[in-house]
Amino acid sequence: MHRVLRPGGRVAVSVWQAPKPTNGFGVLFGAIKRHGNLDVPLPHGPDFFQFSGTETMTATLEAMSFRGVTAQHVEQTWDIDKATGLVHAILEGTVRARAMLLAQTEPARTAIEAAVDEGIARYRVAGGGFRVPMPALVGAGTK
Repeated sequence: MHRVLRPGGRVAVSVWQAPKPTNGFGVLFGAIKRHGNLDVPLPHGPDFFQFSGTETMTATLEAMSFRGVTAQHVEQTWDIDKATGLVHAILEGTVRARAMLLAQTEPARTAIEAAVDEGIARYRVAGGGFRVPMPALVGAGTK
């Protein structure tokens, strides 16, 4: 990014916040930890949440020679029609988390899906559906 920006150009990057008991990824990865296996063979790749902390994000952008670096949390939610929607969104919209889910045994995957359904029950909204916290982190800097 730094190489292709013109002098004075700005960059902004966003990543998901790390799993916590209070967000959707925390519900998902907590369910995998309890009912499946987090250590499944995956193709080589970076840690999904390696830049999810403000310190890591700012240090990395500064190490790449960006100036005026900032990092801020962005609260956001996913509106999901039914409890199975979180697992479906992960299966349809991610690569490594999808591969982790698909690498589980069938009984483990069934237990994980049930645990996710139970875990997001607290996010049920009036009128049906769920509003699941899926916070992000946005970092920015100038060349």
